[in-house]
Amino acid sequence: MNFLQKTRTSWLALVLTLALPVLPAYGAAGTSVEAEAAASTPSVWAMEDVAYTKLHQLAAEQLFADYQAPATVGELNAAGLSLQHKLAVRTASATEAVYGQAQAPAAELSGADATRQDAAVVLYAAIRESLPQVKPVTGKTTLYPELDALAGNIAEAVRYIADHGILKGKQDGSLNLADTLTREQLLSLTYRTYEFVLQESNTASKGLVWKVSGGKSPVYVLGSIHIGDISIYPLDNLIKDAYEGSSYLAVEADVTQDPEGIQYMSEKAVFSDGTTLDKHVSAETYKLFAQQMEKAGLTEDVYNTLKPWYAALLLQNLSLSEASYSANLGLDIYFLSEAAKTQKSVLQVEGIKFQVDMFDSFDPKLQEEFLLETLKASEGQTDGQAGAESGAEAANAQTQMMQSLLHYWSTGDAEDFGKLIARSNEAEAGASEFNRIFWDERNKNMFHAVEKYLGDTAGHSYFVVVGAGHLFGDTGVLKELQKAGYTTEQLLD
Repeated sequence: MNFLQKTRTSWLALVLTLALPVLPAYGAAGTSVEAEAAASTPSVWAMEDVAYTKLHQLAAEQLFADYQAPATVGELNAAGLSLQHKLAVRTASATEAVYGQAQAPAAELSGADATRQDAAVVLYAAIRESLPQVKPVTGKTTLYPELDALAGNIAEAVRYIADHGILKGKQDGSLNLADTLTREQLLSLTYRTYEFVLQESNTASKGLVWKVSGGKSPVYVLGSIHIGDISIYPLDNLIKDAYEGSSYLAVEADVTQDPEGIQYMSEKAVFSDGTTLDKHVSAETYKLFAQQMEKAGLTEDVYNTLKPWYAALLLQNLSLSEASYSANLGLDIYFLSEAAKTQKSVLQVEGIKFQVDMFDSFDPKLQEEFLLETLKASEGQTDGQAGAESGAEAANAQTQMMQSLLHYWSTGDAEDFGKLIARSNEAEAGASEFNRIFWDERNKNMFHAVEKYLGDTAGHSYFVVVGAGHLFGDTGVLKELQKAGYTTEQLLD
């Protein structure tokens, strides 16, 4: 039996167990969160919120330009209705999208400039619609004394939005409620409201995170999906609090701050002895690969220099990118980006060089099998039977599995997530050498890394992000920690 007999196993490793990047020089680079907002750049303070607003499709496309321009009343009202619809879908609310007690600006004023106060009223309506149990804020607000001059429904709306940190004041302590609302302010406030409602409704992503105790230092272990989409965001505050409270972030490989590792990969991914891919694989394998690369717009002088293992990774990456999945929306990149903002120290459990050397050490025949079965899976072929399953059916099966993975992760369903991993491993049962190197040895190394962090006598805490595929099964990190006498408790509300 070939070690990649099923469509799912041809890419599962890349999604759940391998942080290794695919170099932009060889493949289509994913779109980063920051790049999503770069059509005309918003202010630095708003950039991330604006990007997430676009990725979640919370507002009309026309708003993502001229970010300093005033937002009109019509644009604000439309954004409020769009937000209510998105929240109803995400929180499974079946209520009608209508404005709450504080009335939105009149429709006949749709062409007029909206104010920051108008935004507070509209966004509060969206919150009240999505969270009927919301209780108005009472009493005086010491942070923003100007709110005490407001009355009635407007006072209720603005006070709630301000007290929950959605509408923030300026350095002089003023909310500047009468100021014109800019587009970037509208987009930023929209995303803050969206995230607030998901946190309050307990529908933000729960994730697969365990607290490990019994050692000298607390350790959290998060099972990562290395390549994802926007559906797994925002993360639940339980995850954020665990991360923010940790002294160190530990990842498989720091793909953002390891230029030497990237350079090493760029050298190892290609042949340096003057030979080419077509000299190391069969004519059938090379023909199939060349067809896929030409479809992707790559020329032979580029793809024929690649080693089989990297050619397989590139093919998997391109396949996932076509389905709108990106490493830049994976959890590794998310936490590495967060660490960069606060200059949190980052540790590498393996490192890029380790992962590159692992693939490069595979027997040439095993490397070609990896590439060939990846190619067959992408064309809907298994067990050498051409046409057994159409390419469209294969792509649909892959998409369905990816959606299942993301759903199980988002809902914190460790049981069903683990079952899916187990079924995948059963399909690889004949690949003893591959499993030994790719799974068992790496699982053991990751367990020892976590155990080392647990033994830290200096009182530091650790937030460890490794591929979710390494946590499950008889040789998985969780089972090894339990065997060693540590307690593992999944973080869930």
